[in-house]
Amino acid sequence: MQRPTTMKEIIIRMRPDSDKCHQKALKVAAAVSGVESVTVAGRDRDLLLVIGDGVDESKLTKKLRREVGEAEILELRTLDAGGGGGAAASLQLMTAAGARNGKGGGGVVFAQSSPYHG
Repeated sequence: MQRPTTMKEIIIRMRPDSDKCHQKALKVAAAVSGVESVTVAGRDRDLLLVIGDGVDESKLTKKLRREVGEAEILELRTLDAGGGGGAAASLQLMTAAGARNGKGGGGVVFAQSSPYHG
């Protein structure tokens, strides 16, 4: 019996110095086990959108920090794999503030779709 797939969408804020750093970040993230898609997003191209199954977000972030530079998890969403057309029926959002210090300002919020991809 197959276990249900739990897709994650991880949005990581980075401070890349150049296009070379963007390319290196894409390569590093794509090499992590379970990653299916990596995209540079954001107005300043400072966001890395990673989608995958079974991705360890803390290992991914540590690897990016070690090999590319500053990186922090901005959002972590668990996508419902049963949704049709790539749209998730329900998403769980964990904000960076809540993940870092466990105090107010973070928490869990439910949303309908990611603002970073269509």
